Amino acid sequence: MLKSIFSAKIFLLLLILFVSTAFCFAKPSFEFSIDYSCLTECSSSVEFTGNGIFHNYHEGSLQKKISSPAGLGGSATVFLGSPFKSLDVGIGSAVCYHLFSKCMLEDEDVKVDNGYVFSVEAGPAARLSFGKYTSLYVCPGVRFNLQNIKIKTDAGAMRYKEKNIMVNVSLGLREWLFSTSKTSLGLDAGFDFAMPLNSFSDVEYSGNGTTLTENYKVTSGRLLKFYVGMCVNLGNRNAR
Repeated sequence: MLKSIFSAKIFLLLLILFVSTAFCFAKPSFEFSIDYSCLTECSSSVEFTGNGIFHNYHEGSLQKKISSPAGLGGSATVFLGSPFKSLDVGIGSAVCYHLFSKCMLEDEDVKVDNGYVFSVEAGPAARLSFGKYTSLYVCPGVRFNLQNIKIKTDAGAMRYKEKNIMVNVSLGLREWLFSTSKTSLGLDAGFDFAMPLNSFSDVEYSGNGTTLTENYKVTSGRLLKFYVGMCVNLGNRNAR
């Protein structure tokens, strides 16, 4: 038993040393992209409970869904090393901004005067290259979402803000059209899928000279986004 534990610790130590050595001797490379982004779905369920502003109008949960074909995004990844041939590993980050003019509340379209979704994400990243011109990019991590919805009615104006902390997976393909030992330029395409870990919402109502603000619980949700654009890699890209 002790021998097995000792052997396992030795194996783990050797593995850590192997990976650390690969990082120490490898030169970092940097990948950047700028993308057109389509927000297919950003949905959540809001609980209108208690004696709040909307208690007299809606009791229970309200399903909210946002989609937007108008979005821009970008990513930046630093690859710190290559533990195996054709595999680069490092840290990735991305940001995107989407505008929308309507949203769905309980399957009904509602006109929005000022609506946007702003997202920031980060996490460990890996890029696996298949030959000189094709790479697969994976980045699991954490996403922070900020949603803003402003609706005007005859009685006044309502502003709804939602903040989401989400677990996110980004998966993409890179096709390098031009590639040398120091620089690669190409096209990228992929998607992001996220589920919330925790969410917060604020509702502000202004009308008849008064302003009321309340908080409501967000119980569920998900996000799906597709992107396509251009990418560049600076530094040595580990490829077969």
